Amino acid sequence: MDDAREQAMSHSITVEFGPYGPTAELTCDAPANAGCRARFEAKLGRPVAQWPQDTRQNEEVRAAWLAFRRANIDTVVRRVSHEARAARTSAQISAAVFRNWPVDRDSIGQDWGMWCEQGWLDFVCPMDYVDANVSFRNMVSTQQAYAGRVRLYPGIGLSCWKNPLDAAKLAEQIEITRELGLSGFTVFNYDANAEAVLPWLRLGVTAETGWWTALWPF
Repeated sequence: MDDAREQAMSHSITVEFGPYGPTAELTCDAPANAGCRARFEAKLGRPVAQWPQDTRQNEEVRAAWLAFRRANIDTVVRRVSHEARAARTSAQISAAVFRNWPVDRDSIGQDWGMWCEQGWLDFVCPMDYVDANVSFRNMVSTQQAYAGRVRLYPGIGLSCWKNPLDAAKLAEQIEITRELGLSGFTVFNYDANAEAVLPWLRLGVTAETGWWTALWPF
């Protein structure tokens, strides 16, 4: 939290949480993480007979486990948001999130639709890293409802595409965000490919705003 306060004094803050899934080495249900198991069992109100298998295979335990790990991440997002804003009222809080909130709140632990509803974020950046424009449009259209009143700046995955030098497709996806009424976007990520492609956008799609205002990370 001290880092959040320090960052808030001079920067906007982007928080990125996940993946927090059951198979990653350092997740809370790793057998070696006895402290986490004890906290979960205290929350559950009883010991877990088969750890960590029951967090995946026992329906009751699994539901409690998913809620427990979501709550852990929610607490961090809430505290970062509140403490950063307390340090600087003009701080902008954002999160880079996985794209499918109803699924990823369980599979990843990112309940970002709720973060938006609670007002913990000023803008949210789903990682919509697909090179098919139809898929991109469908994702963003769906995410508008999840974000609600929070500004939605979709992530365009230039460096993840089969052709990371496709300036035309990048311009097309930027135009899609505008057609859907959004006021911003992000581009993943700022590497050699981006350095080659982004200046071309200044001849057209970002001629008025300047491409440097729409990069991820900020």
